[in-house]
Amino acid sequence: DATLVERGELSGFDIGRIVEAVLGRPEPALVERAAGNPYLAEELSLAVRDGDDPSSLPLTVEGAVLARLDKLSADEKDLLKRAAVLGRRFWREALEALGEPLAGKLLMRLRQRELVIPRPDSRLHGCEEWIFRQAIVYEVCAGLLTDEQRRSLHRAAAGWLSRRADASAEEVARHFEAAEEAGRAVLWWLRAVHGAHARGESRNVCHFAERVLALGEPAHLPAAEALSMHLLRCEAW
Repeated sequence: DATLVERGELSGFDIGRIVEAVLGRPEPALVERAAGNPYLAEELSLAVRDGDDPSSLPLTVEGAVLARLDKLSADEKDLLKRAAVLGRRFWREALEALGEPLAGKLLMRLRQRELVIPRPDSRLHGCEEWIFRQAIVYEVCAGLLTDEQRRSLHRAAAGWLSRRADASAEEVARHFEAAEEAGRAVLWWLRAVHGAHARGESRNVCHFAERVLALGEPAHLPAAEALSMHLLRCEAW
């Protein structure tokens, strides 16, 4: 069984080790500014390694991440925002489908900056999977999108995934829902319900069915899906 370890505030000694691992030398000012936060310690250290003055760095992890992102080229930053729509784990091929033809080249540059790293395996056959190195970087990048950008990119992501036989129905459904395409989301949530039922995943059946009922029945629902909606409503009552 896996053990969940909550990482809280670290000692000055441990923070100093993080700083020294990144910079290759002690930097007491960074240890003090990090105030026991290991994520902030790493972000500040990376910024100093890139030439920033320690005294001018932000005092929050989000601020430190934003400061690093501001140093990227426009196309590098745009790629990270597109990647964040796909999730913390994403695919080069999906980024190309979302309008970034130079995704491979940009990902290598971002890897050198220690923002993303490649995965040894992929959830989608024949695709090159990557992951944001830190969850906080993923969260900050996702927050940089406008509502319209977010809807448009989720719609494109759903379209790309829906054409793949190995993509999960629930992942497609989540993207359509985030794109505010409720009718199409319902169809994919229904597929997710049937898939979970076939696999004997009763908890997922309930969860996916809740999403179907929450979104409501779209107009012009195919007969088979309409029957599934009716049965779900009967079971809900």
